[in-house]
Amino acid sequence: MLHTFVPKPLQNKDYGVKLVKETLDYARENHLKVIITCPFAHVYVARHKEYEDIL
Repeated sequence: MLHTFVPKPLQNKDYGVKLVKETLDYARENHLKVIITCPFAHVYVARHKEYEDIL
């Protein structure tokens, strides 16, 4: 996960959170590993330890 982007009018409405969560859920369901370089996604995973197994 290189970078997440949400346009200014949609920021602070949890779209970024939903984007990261859905991506991580998709990876888990498809038995994929994820490499995160996006700072926003790093913070999300730090707060949601249940995704550490797919990193």
